[in-house]
Amino acid sequence: MKIAIIDRIKTFSPIFAEHWKKKHEVTTSSTYVSVSATSDYYDIVYFDWADGNCVEYFTNLNGKKRPKVIVRIRRYEAFDTGKMTKIDWDKVDEIVFNTEFLRNMCHAWYKVDKFKDAHIIPNGVDVSKWNFRERTGGNKIAMLAYWKERKNISMAMQIFALLPPHYEFHLAGRWNDAVSRFLVDDSAMKLGIKNRVFVTDGLVDTDSYLDDKDYLLQTSTSEGVSNIVIESMAKGIKPAIFNSLGQQGLYPRDCMFNHILEAKDIIIDTSAYLSGLYRSYVDERYNRKEMLTKMDALL
Repeated sequence: MKIAIIDRIKTFSPIFAEHWKKKHEVTTSSTYVSVSATSDYYDIVYFDWADGNCVEYFTNLNGKKRPKVIVRIRRYEAFDTGKMTKIDWDKVDEIVFNTEFLRNMCHAWYKVDKFKDAHIIPNGVDVSKWNFRERTGGNKIAMLAYWKERKNISMAMQIFALLPPHYEFHLAGRWNDAVSRFLVDDSAMKLGIKNRVFVTDGLVDTDSYLDDKDYLLQTSTSEGVSNIVIESMAKGIKPAIFNSLGQQGLYPRDCMFNHILEAKDIIIDTSAYLSGLYRSYVDERYNRKEMLTKMDALL
């Protein structure tokens, strides 16, 4: 088959491109323009994001043959009413959500009948590609993100301030807004933890960066299946995850908290540190091979 993959960011779609190229002819593009102009050439058009490309694709076909269309929806797009309400869902053949919560929420909010029976295919990780180490606790806590307001850095700083003074807080990633970045320094100073907070501005190699870390903290106000969480678990790192909108049921219950004091307990309770369990949990529930098999079935 001839498959066109449209993805402006190319964060996740290279996984599908590499896999599908083994049996199919695959073209990748960051915009809809070239694909819509030659739409009748393709058997399948796959959108890795329900974004502006998806909106414009259908409005620019100009009578050309429409191939089978597959659209994947994550948390980012699910809450973007500006894009979601403009996509002609009647012309989308297969819809994929990465969590049941997102599917149910979108069906209730947007009133699109197709969402009710849409596919649920979570993100997948190849655990063999992540350096595993048996851990029993430690003092290094990490957060990695494309930082923005919903990552809730203020809660993260409050949690860290509750911990004994031998703990370290390591943050890395790109900053989408200045407020989040300045909040780190401001909170660290006001909470008296400035000398124990270490920030790496910019992208890092996740596997290497996490090698010497002992915990992964996530305080986002909403998420789908978080890649950084399941990747850290594949390494044997214990996560402490805020049970925010859409998170329930995605991770081990004893790794989730509703209150900052519960987050503190998750971190300091080393008797409940089970590296092997975290890795096997990811391999069973978020296995990349299984994800690809399910995506293959949609072609």
